[in-house]
Amino acid sequence: MAKSLTLQDHLKVHALSRLMVSGHIDNIQASWVKLGPKVAQKMLKAGANDFSGTLMEENITQAAGGKKEKLKPGR
Repeated sequence: MAKSLTLQDHLKVHALSRLMVSGHIDNIQASWVKLGPKVAQKMLKAGANDFSGTLMEENITQAAGGKKEKLKPGR
């Protein structure tokens, strides 16, 4: 079974990605469907600038064995 990434792992990947692709790729996406809304929001402070879109039918994460997150309306 594959090891789950920690919050620190995700932060490092997004921050390093921002540094490595700067000037070549403008947008780095944080997928709230895969990371969950709270973790994806933290990625925005680590270099991501795209909070991803809402998917009508999310199959990829489930097919890979991941859990499916649901965005809850704000308060």
